[in-house]
Amino acid sequence: MSNYEQIIEFLADMLWEMKGFREELKEMKQEIIGLKEQQAKTNLAIGELRLSVMRLAEDSIFVRDHERRLNLLEQKAFRSEQ
Repeated sequence: MSNYEQIIEFLADMLWEMKGFREELKEMKQEIIGLKEQQAKTNLAIGELRLSVMRLAEDSIFVRDHERRLNLLEQKAFRSEQ
């Protein structure tokens, strides 16, 4: 095999490997796009959960305030009965 044929074979092998590498890059790009889409969905869900927790905290404060007021009313009502 001459040097010329060896060079051509080497270049053909390189092109074949580059084609495989290119396909791998395309697959990786699709995976990255999928991960970005999933991250956007996750971020949206986290935002919704955050709002839910904030509303729950507000409701908890509201209920706690009512319980405190009811306790005061019960204390005054039961004291006046005694």
